[in-house]
Amino acid sequence: MLFRSVMNPLDISAIAVCYKNVFHIDKKEAIHLAQLTKGYAFAFQVLGKLYFEQKDTSSLEDILLNYSSELIIYSYNKIWSELSENDRSVVVGMTQLSSDQPVERKELMEKIGFSSSMMNRYQARLKEKGVIKADGRNSGKYEFALPLFDDFVRDYHMDE
Repeated sequence: MLFRSVMNPLDISAIAVCYKNVFHIDKKEAIHLAQLTKGYAFAFQVLGKLYFEQKDTSSLEDILLNYSSELIIYSYNKIWSELSENDRSVVVGMTQLSSDQPVERKELMEKIGFSSSMMNRYQARLKEKGVIKADGRNSGKYEFALPLFDDFVRDYHMDE
């Protein structure tokens, strides 16, 4: 029996404090970097490593390009390969409906042609895989739990 556990996101304020102390940067920049991780532990590690190695020789824009690339190579390609066709339909639908904003469940169901019971099934699967989360502020809305995942889908998987 395979046991899978999805970790809860790390606390953004704790990530910001860590970045501020380790990199000796101001609070605003530390918070900005922490928010870019969305609390995803792997993203916290990758961005921290890249920032540490490249902050003196590269622009933040270049660091963020490398960050996105490493997320894709070491995480997102694997996650995508393990999604079913219907999982992918939900993810692509979310990407088409929004640019980093929560997506209305009803609007998403209409877009991809899912019934409520079918949506419940794939919503639960994608939450379990750590790909999406229900927007805590707005009941009935979904957003990506992974940083830059919508960009990954938009750039590499919209034409599938």
